[in-house]
Amino acid sequence: MNLKEIISITGKPGLYKVIAQATRGFIVESIDEKKSRTSISSNHQVAMLSEITIYSIDEESIMLADIFLNLKKIDEEGTLPQLNADARDLQEMLAKVAPTYDTERVYNSDIKKLLKWYNILEAANLLIEETQEVESTDAQIEVKVAESIEEPLISELEESKEEEMNTENTESTENEPESDDPEEDTKTAKVTE
Repeated sequence: MNLKEIISITGKPGLYKVIAQATRGFIVESIDEKKSRTSISSNHQVAMLSEITIYSIDEESIMLADIFLNLKKIDEEGTLPQLNADARDLQEMLAKVAPTYDTERVYNSDIKKLLKWYNILEAANLLIEETQEVESTDAQIEVKVAESIEEPLISELEESKEEEMNTENTESTENEPESDDPEEDTKTAKVTE
């Protein structure tokens, strides 16, 4: 899952994908059905989803991408709660996907925002595991490499076959007598005796 280009803008609903860099900011596109584009200045507060972590009782924080992958597994099982679920259900859900999250520093509003972001990314089909992306990229590379190798090999094989055929033809003409007249062949044989 590649969350490097996905951002959240403070004060604006939803998630956005960075499209290009503008003179004094960025051009972003909303991740929804509308796909509306807008420019944001450097004055906007922006958070990249790849950089966001959840507080943990351990020393290390939990990456948002890991939580999204675990949420996807729960969603496939059909046990993902709705946004309007009560606080206990939301906390239990987060405890399943991130057992070490800090219950004192992660609020219910944070869990709802996390679930809302998950729904947006899932609807846009952006929650693909990196291994699947890498495998498909590797397969595409293998096909391109095979195609680039195949064409020269086929032409080399055809050329070598043509050379063999030409070589066989020249050898057979060397072994044949020069004339088609059998009397001349016997005359040259007598002279050499």
